Amino acid sequence: MRAGFVVRNVEVEQFSYSFIERGNHLSCESTVLLIHGFAATKDVWCTMANAFPPSSHLIALDLPGHGKTTRKQLDDHSIPEQVAKLHNVRTTKH
Repeated sequence: MRAGFVVRNVEVEQFSYSFIERGNHLSCESTVLLIHGFAATKDVWCTMANAFPPSSHLIALDLPGHGKTTRKQLDDHSIPEQVAKLHNVRTTKH
């Protein structure tokens, strides 16, 4: 993967989330969760990763319905629902 990212997946509830990660939370000073915009994917962050110091743990994930994360046709993709799903991913032990 570009810019030092590694591709990973995590299962949370009924979704398989695809994300890319650079560094890890144990050896880095801070963790930054990178969220893509509408109709984009986690990959948009690859070209911008060098703007962050190497001491930053970076995580960029595909939101539900985007990229390689589970897509459900009848799922609610509103902003409040996407935020709730992100919170579930963040609070899940990986």
